[in-house]
Amino acid sequence: MVAAALMEAGGAIDVLVNSAGATVRGTIEETTSELFAGALDLNLASVVRLCRLTAPAMRRQGRGSIIDIASITSTEGMSGAVAYTASKGGLTAMTRALAIELAPSEVRVNAVSPSVVDSPMTHNYVRTRPDAATHYQELLLRQPMGRMACPRDVALGRYTDRRRFSCGGEWRNSR
Repeated sequence: MVAAALMEAGGAIDVLVNSAGATVRGTIEETTSELFAGALDLNLASVVRLCRLTAPAMRRQGRGSIIDIASITSTEGMSGAVAYTASKGGLTAMTRALAIELAPSEVRVNAVSPSVVDSPMTHNYVRTRPDAATHYQELLLRQPMGRMACPRDVALGRYTDRRRFSCGGEWRNSR
């Protein structure tokens, strides 16, 4: 609806950032079918729906950039988060497929796969740990730069026009 209204008004859709997501934690035994389906819906299917709405306009324009916020877990995995890891792995695979599909129209599709981001999601997770302060310090020690990424670090990863040839890539901040 929004995409169609914007195009009818003479506007353009230059960038789509798919950043909604949530970590669903639990062992395979604890992850119900409902939890698994919920993780796939939020972290993967919602991205498919938004791309389906905006890709036609970007194709007609002959330009655009879609940035999917994935996770380092999509390639490295994470114990106790099978649903989250599967959904983010699916997202990086979909990003590559969509990049190939949209590249002939000059629409770039990339994923940003940060490690730990200093965000409300991270802080909520840390609070669930038995020794939250120690766990937070352990997370910091695993970061290559000795600090967590901030949301701005993630946002600046792929969307600028200076990256005109970047398509189908994945920017990762490895642990």
